[in-house]
Amino acid sequence: MDYTIKPYESLGNITLGLHRNEIRKLLKEPNIEFYRNQFSKTPTDFFENLGLFIGYDEDFLCEAIEIVKPANPILFTIELLNLPYASVEEQIAEWDDGLEITYTGFTSYKFGVGVYAPNRDDSPNEVSESVIVFKKGYYD
Repeated sequence: MDYTIKPYESLGNITLGLHRNEIRKLLKEPNIEFYRNQFSKTPTDFFENLGLFIGYDEDFLCEAIEIVKPANPILFTIELLNLPYASVEEQIAEWDDGLEITYTGFTSYKFGVGVYAPNRDDSPNEVSESVIVFKKGYYD
């Protein structure tokens, strides 16, 4: 399914800041609820059929969405999980001169998006593993 990213606002029809109960009603799909690690204060919802991990703050408001296949996140015209990592990074870097690049991908604070590509150095022509969209202040 295609999901258009509106920076710091939404992924498709899922608005950042929406309550967990509303997201579950909206998506109408089974989900797996789990804690990502021992430091997690709230559980994450994984909608496997949609390729969406929804993260919540302590008030159960959506603060981030991690996207994996079969989902197709689109930022402007770029299909982030369908193009080679290197070309995605190159295009986003043209739009965001503050792009934070690491050995596993990049984060754009300008657009509220991160791309995870654990093999970026060895296999830059592979597609990325996941994308995250997040609300303002998520990484503060």
